[in-house]
Amino acid sequence: MKRLFLLFVLSAFTGIILGQSVNELHLKNGSVIKGSILDLDPSGDVKIKTTDAKVYTFSMSEVDHIVQEKSKTTDITLGSNGKRRIIDRHRDNLYWLDTGQTLTSDEYATVLKGNLFDTFYSAQKQFNNGKSLIFAGVAFTLAAVLSYSSYLNSAHTDAVTKKKNYDESKLDIFILTSAGADVCFFLGFMFRGIGKGRMEWVKDTYNMGYTHTSSVSFKPSLLMTAQNDIGLGFSLNYSF
Repeated sequence: MKRLFLLFVLSAFTGIILGQSVNELHLKNGSVIKGSILDLDPSGDVKIKTTDAKVYTFSMSEVDHIVQEKSKTTDITLGSNGKRRIIDRHRDNLYWLDTGQTLTSDEYATVLKGNLFDTFYSAQKQFNNGKSLIFAGVAFTLAAVLSYSSYLNSAHTDAVTKKKNYDESKLDIFILTSAGADVCFFLGFMFRGIGKGRMEWVKDTYNMGYTHTSSVSFKPSLLMTAQNDIGLGFSLNYSF
């Protein structure tokens, strides 16, 4: 009777046990085998693949019972108090406000659903492109300073007119490098500001949980901000 009852229980849970990540196979001799159940015939054999990738087959007559371990899945969006965790932004990364830890690549994919994921990475690229342009603007500025200094040093007095003359080609270089610096700074601050606003939108949309709200805000940030970045622009946020 006990044998029939065991067979009935195993038959009922065979579909549940198969394919689970970890199970415990308790044998009548006291041995415990941990692994994934590959095949189970309540009236025949059970095949199990252990955690070290070895496969064993036992007769059901050797089996005392099978324990299915509960999956240890946790919701990373919930804190220890059971409340929804809040994210914040530091430069071009998001981090958990409660722990201060930057989100991992897996957490980005899990937390940022749908268009938030694509929007964030697009905005991050835009933000970093703006930063690269600003660095290029700094380089052009240094080149402009050097070219203008070279222009001033090229002064020489004309023997006839007694006037100072300069090497105009060096002035042309100064004008070109200055224009390059202006363009790079303009585009850099614009891209950085837009990318920053879009990342802020992603952060706020997640934190608000897609509530039906909208807001328009102008956030000039030519000075260093709490996120330690520079940008200028405004954000138009629609969250649904």
